Amino acid sequence: MVFFAVNDLPPSAARVLEILGGTGPLTHKELVAATRLPARTLRFALARLRTSGRVDWRWSLRDARQRLYFVRRNASKANLRANPENARRIRDDL
Repeated sequence: MVFFAVNDLPPSAARVLEILGGTGPLTHKELVAATRLPARTLRFALARLRTSGRVDWRWSLRDARQRLYFVRRNASKANLRANPENARRIRDDL
């Protein structure tokens, strides 16, 4: 289990972070089922988490059309502030 401060996150993003921290990598479809959030709300939550550097994604090996979202173990906001290009890349990937 991974613990993060969630005071600066909306409740939907905090819920996604809690689920991903406890289960490991999940696809968007699996996250919708696990969190019971609407798909659009989940996309917004994932965008907030990726921008803050807490969550990232990789392509699924089972289905290359899907992304697997996971908690970044060494994530920090300082990392994104130090490298604005990284934050821009994250926004462009959404």
